[in-house]
Amino acid sequence: MNLTDLMRLRAWSPLSEVCHGAELVMDGIYKVAPDLYLRTQPHDRNFAPNNPRAPFVTKGYWVPTIAGLRRLVAGIPDEEIDGPLPAPPAELGQDTSGYYSELTAKITLDSARTAERAVYSNKGTFLYRMISIGRLAYCFPSHEDKEERAFAIGISLLR
Repeated sequence: MNLTDLMRLRAWSPLSEVCHGAELVMDGIYKVAPDLYLRTQPHDRNFAPNNPRAPFVTKGYWVPTIAGLRRLVAGIPDEEIDGPLPAPPAELGQDTSGYYSELTAKITLDSARTAERAVYSNKGTFLYRMISIGRLAYCFPSHEDKEERAFAIGISLLR
């Protein structure tokens, strides 16, 4: 699977029908290519359990580090996002290099499709700051740094 395939996925597709050889890396999270992951659910869209086609794909992620993946999907605030982060792939970059300052400029240009918020753990500890633009959610590891790159990008699947 590549990023183009992931961007075309429909939510609630059976994992077995969209990707062969996916590697389970966390509960409900499968690695499908370098830096690409899928979130799955054991039930179908109607919450019916025991479907032989399960698990079903519900979300995609571009995450270049395992620490970033754990912070994003497991809500582990102590996971440090170390080292320089790569620019996101062009298909996800919104004509930017993935920096907070560049993406916030997009918010003012297209405010109907954008939102910004902070995400906290269930214990109230800061996890990341997020900018949503259309189907993409860019995640940043600090409260205030304007010149940091996204450590992860959540990708909403097609309905």
